[in-house]
Amino acid sequence: LPFYGGQDVARIYVKDSIHIAAPATVVYDLLSEELADTHDDPKAMTKRRPLDEGPVRPGFRYETTVIHNRHLCRSEWTVTRADRPRVLEESMDHFCAAASKTVKGGDRWELRDANGETYVTLTAWKDRPGIGGLFIKWFADRSVSKTGVKTRLAYVQFAAERRSRSG
Repeated sequence: LPFYGGQDVARIYVKDSIHIAAPATVVYDLLSEELADTHDDPKAMTKRRPLDEGPVRPGFRYETTVIHNRHLCRSEWTVTRADRPRVLEESMDHFCAAASKTVKGGDRWELRDANGETYVTLTAWKDRPGIGGLFIKWFADRSVSKTGVKTRLAYVQFAAERRSRSG
């Protein structure tokens, strides 16, 4: 178990994969461009902006915000590994203003190229402190998180295949 601030923490993983009809470089470039783009529509509930200049690389940081129960919740993401076109990994510190608590977690995108097509695996995790975190890890239904990972993979599949076809 990871150990933070004097307490044990249960790390809860959700993992899924998808086959994408596009080269790994196209998929990786799409992922890294998304992290570096600013999404700041005033009407949107979710926004993202880079905190650092330059290309996505280890140490690159960006921020996401979301409106949750009429509170502005903020996540700071840091790229921990950027190995084009095979791995893009990032850690996250999320402050939920609605619950007044901080959650740590991250994502790891793994890309395996096979004859111009790519097998993509996304692993997402959250750290849950204390005995409550262990109960969540052992007994909780993770279908909601699994749905989120599947949705993200489907979006990347659609965007990468579209980009690959348009050349």
